[in-house]
Amino acid sequence: MKKPVLNQLNTSLLLFLLMIGIIVLSGTILMAEDNEDDNYFNQKPVVRPISNKSIEVKWNCFPSSNETTHYQVLLDHVYYGHSTKGFSQVCNNLTPGSKVEVRVVTFNKGDFRGISTLTEILMAPNPPDFITYDVATTSFGILWSGVNTATSYKIYNNQDLIASKTESGTNNRMLLSGFQPGETLNITMTSINAGGESPKSAVKVVQLLPVASLTMTIPNSSITSTSFKVKWTKQEYASGYRILVNDESFATVNSDQDEYTVSGLNAGTTVSVKIAVMNSAGEDATSESIIVQLKPDAPILTATDISSYSCTLTWSVANGANNYKVFENGDNAIYNVPSTITNVTITENVIPGATFHYKVRAVNDIGESEDSNIVEVTFLPSTSGSENADPPTPSAPLFTNRVISSSFNIPDARFSDSLKEKMVIAVYFPKELTGAELELEEEYLESFAETPELSNIRFYAIFTNELVKRDKLPENVKFKKAKPTDKLIIPGKIPVVRFYAQGGILRSEILISIPIMTVMDVYKALPEAMEKRSSLTHLYHE
Repeated sequence: MKKPVLNQLNTSLLLFLLMIGIIVLSGTILMAEDNEDDNYFNQKPVVRPISNKSIEVKWNCFPSSNETTHYQVLLDHVYYGHSTKGFSQVCNNLTPGSKVEVRVVTFNKGDFRGISTLTEILMAPNPPDFITYDVATTSFGILWSGVNTATSYKIYNNQDLIASKTESGTNNRMLLSGFQPGETLNITMTSINAGGESPKSAVKVVQLLPVASLTMTIPNSSITSTSFKVKWTKQEYASGYRILVNDESFATVNSDQDEYTVSGLNAGTTVSVKIAVMNSAGEDATSESIIVQLKPDAPILTATDISSYSCTLTWSVANGANNYKVFENGDNAIYNVPSTITNVTITENVIPGATFHYKVRAVNDIGESEDSNIVEVTFLPSTSGSENADPPTPSAPLFTNRVISSSFNIPDARFSDSLKEKMVIAVYFPKELTGAELELEEEYLESFAETPELSNIRFYAIFTNELVKRDKLPENVKFKKAKPTDKLIIPGKIPVVRFYAQGGILRSEILISIPIMTVMDVYKALPEAMEKRSSLTHLYHE
């Protein structure tokens, strides 16, 4: 009579164990699914650029997907378009040259399930705007405007790549040669950055000039700042030759001559020259034009503001110069600055009481000018009697409207009182500094401010004309726009840099291009900026 009870207990036990097994198995499956989901969200979406304004985003299927699962693309933390149940989406109307953060959000059963790992891309840039100039028989010049984020450019004739150039600031120009005389060229350009190549620009048709039968050469060694020598092949039936400069008659020579020196030109200018063959009936043929870039003239150099620790060298503008080289004590080059800069402040390796000699040469693609006049500078003796003493630190209040009497008139910046506890470097950009030159100076200021040694200094960029626009600035850089009532007058294109110690004390003021500023300039004006960095202080003292 007890067997049925025993059987019933055994059956209940088996059912209980079976239920436990089902529960354990279900938990294992759920854990596996959760792990699989976690691995899924660790994946990055695949982004394929379509153009400089469009991308295609692809992703994998959600492991626990069902009929309710859908996805939506997230661009820079903003949902793009509508959600989809597919596994790809094309995103249009993006900004060329911009950085885009791409993620994919997954929804399941009406709930947010997770977001993918970030994929960051850089959109390809816009194509550049360009013009052509100095069209000759086998060559022409091309000039273009720089494109934001572009690192290089390509030039095409029809579908053929004919030239490329790395981004070089304001010097975005090339002379292209090697074409057939009279050839018709269909020129386009593209910009390239890390995100890819832009679409091609609009086509500009360049019609090269036909060539005459006369061959002409100009030896590079003959080119000076005001002259060059032209040579040609003699023609059998010539009665003489006419030299034309900029399409105007410059000289006429006899038929037995095959060279002539063109002189008396303006230094640094670019001229075209060609030879016309003369016979009894007039001019028989004209050679192809050759574009000649003359060397710049030698600048005129002066030295001012001589102290124990610095002096300012200023030179005259040399027409046609791309840059200037500054030499110390012979041919020891110490500066190589762009043509927008016509003065530098010497602060490196200065010895109080010592005498140095300086000179300047103007430089362009042809070569260097003659030396400027040599300027002898004797630095003042050290007021402390020690060559290694720190420069004196003049003081002036920052928070007044005091006007500095100098080669320019500029009121002290009126900052809030909270800045009295900070060290401040104020950079005033002059009114005449505009466009690409202004952007280049400001970009160097941002890079300079991000130097680790300068992280405890606040930088203020004060614009007297146009304001450079930046999406994001370093934390220690602020922009300010000068008011018309400030009456900031800064001649030329060189920024004024002012160094303020804590308490609003004006320590130093220099006229300098930002690309040639160094940490040493800051250290000399604000030595306390590095007082807690013993290794750096030791290095700068050396």
